[in-house]
Amino acid sequence: MNWQSYYKEHLVTAAEAVKSSLFQGANVVVGSGAAHIDCFIEEMYAQRDTLPFVNLFHVLYFGKGLYLTPEMEGKVRPIINFMERQGRNAYKEGLVDFLPCHFHEVPGLIKDGFYPVDVAVVQLSTPDAEVSVRWAFRATIPVLP
Repeated sequence: MNWQSYYKEHLVTAAEAVKSSLFQGANVVVGSGAAHIDCFIEEMYAQRDTLPFVNLFHVLYFGKGLYLTPEMEGKVRPIINFMERQGRNAYKEGLVDFLPCHFHEVPGLIKDGFYPVDVAVVQLSTPDAEVSVRWAFRATIPVLP
């Protein structure tokens, strides 16, 4: 099988990705800054009535932040380490846990097991002719081995 066939066979919609990847108690990490994946978060929100409870960690989120809303309480427990506007409002309402740390410490938290990752929601480019993809991670967040 060539990579194009493999790629096409593994493409899923956001609805399918949420339904198939999230499970009760899963630790989820979403991309930060401009690398956020709104379609996944929007789908989590759309499936909130049947969504299993998950923990969701983000560093700095510029997306819609639907998981920071009262409607998601009991379904998603956000853990944030930077208090952007949406995070501050949710923190005031008791909807998030705040984990104060520097950005450069986040990979160590994951690698050392403080926040074990079950699901990473990342943004990739479409594979090119050499089957390379580009990560949409911020330069401040190193990719772990």
